[in-house]
Amino acid sequence: MAQSAEGSMRLGRQKPATQSQLLLLLCAYALARWDLIQHWDSPVFGWRPADLASIALSYYRNGFHFAYPQVFWGGNGPGYVEMEFPIVPFVTGFLLKLLGVHEFVFVLLPLLCGFGLVWITYRFGSYFFDAKAGVAGGLIVAAVPVLVMLTNQGQYADPPMVFFASLGLYWFVLWSDDGGWARLAAGTACVALAVLVKLTGLYIGVPIAYLLWRRFGSAVWKAPELWATGAGVLVPTALWYVHAHHLYTEYHNTFGILGAGYSKFGSTSLLTSPRFYLQQAWRVALYHLTPIGAVGFLVGLAIAKRERVILVFSWLLALAIYTLVTAGGVEAGHYHYLLPLLPCLAMVAGAGMSALFERAVAAAERHGRRLGSVAAAVLLVLFAANAAVAGELFVRRDRSNDSPNWLKKKLTGQRLKPLIRPGALLIVVDTQMDDVTPERSMTPPDVFYFSDRRGWYLSVAWLDQQKIEERRALGARYLVVSGNSALQFKSIRPDMHAFLSSKYRTLMDDQDGLLFDLGAGP
Repeated sequence: MAQSAEGSMRLGRQKPATQSQLLLLLCAYALARWDLIQHWDSPVFGWRPADLASIALSYYRNGFHFAYPQVFWGGNGPGYVEMEFPIVPFVTGFLLKLLGVHEFVFVLLPLLCGFGLVWITYRFGSYFFDAKAGVAGGLIVAAVPVLVMLTNQGQYADPPMVFFASLGLYWFVLWSDDGGWARLAAGTACVALAVLVKLTGLYIGVPIAYLLWRRFGSAVWKAPELWATGAGVLVPTALWYVHAHHLYTEYHNTFGILGAGYSKFGSTSLLTSPRFYLQQAWRVALYHLTPIGAVGFLVGLAIAKRERVILVFSWLLALAIYTLVTAGGVEAGHYHYLLPLLPCLAMVAGAGMSALFERAVAAAERHGRRLGSVAAAVLLVLFAANAAVAGELFVRRDRSNDSPNWLKKKLTGQRLKPLIRPGALLIVVDTQMDDVTPERSMTPPDVFYFSDRRGWYLSVAWLDQQKIEERRALGARYLVVSGNSALQFKSIRPDMHAFLSSKYRTLMDDQDGLLFDLGAGP
């Protein structure tokens, strides 16, 4: 391991990544995503990927008006929506223009951002510890179930946010070596992009504040670097989100950023619940580090303390604050909300795993040189198996509710596409928002995206004849109950099922959903 990591920060003489190290990380990253090859022609899956894919399609079809992202569920209007800085769907729109309209295009940027997290973790580990620790940390990031999910299914805001935040911090670490304005500018730009992509990227300000204080001490408030960094991050962020909120007030479509939507913040009852902390510790150990990585983290934490890598502890403090602030979303099962923990925890785990690996191989080599090579191979296979088991558990247990529902909605949309007129407006109905009021509701986008149609969303609980007729008057031609809610719709709303069946033509009634033609009689 390196001598003093804080001393290492002053030296800043890190060797560049070797081709063999990068090739190893790239191979591990690809192998962990082997399942993606099985559905390369149709990888988009789930709520947020369907939303962002539809926005990318809107850019491609309607012109690249960056400041006006459009969703499919905006009724008969343009669908302009309050959302985070839409750089990912915007660039994806250009890729659609360049490569053609294929679903695999929607996973290209997520895959790049995912490998970016592998690379930046490797760089951090090499900087503060050594190259072996960096490689071990990168291997953890490449294989963890949560990042595999987020890169295989399409676009989420979290991998780009965490990548740019971590890259920005890395530039600030390099800036702390020589005080160069170019590195400061690069770090500020990356952090600004992270916060624009998702406001929670502000968490990275804590370790950056530590670096500024470390350089300037109590005079930090007088340092122009502090004010330049603050302005560079906060001014563009404020400008974008003021504009985004204006889109909400005018067009009434939102991702729940500043407008309507359920709260992702922690509550007193949640933050005082031991169950919450135990549950999140379990999830992080299993799905963000894997069990072997979790053991490595505990060892690496002791190494970081011994080597006085103070930045690690300021980063961990930032992550603790972030987790408490977003506890509502974390508790709701949004595993991507904990993604910011990954680079820091994996870097520390890499240091621990590297130390344990070296000791195990050295012990084996005392009984013969070949035994050392065998031990190294066995340990690598053991790590791969540990990641595979964690991934299987993640899919079959912790995502056992979401995945079937998402699949049914995807199948509903795909079934609708050839059955309904091009450009026809839909009313999409399901039970997913039954527990909230219309004012606090978010809009499940899956059926809209996979049918490639626009329209309105209504929850089964709020559905009535008046709402249907109002939307018919605005141009709605079809009403669909998605496959995840068809049986419940018939059982809990027999009145509405009888009304629709008696007044309109039924075009579909099976496990993939119900479809009524609002322009034709029974």
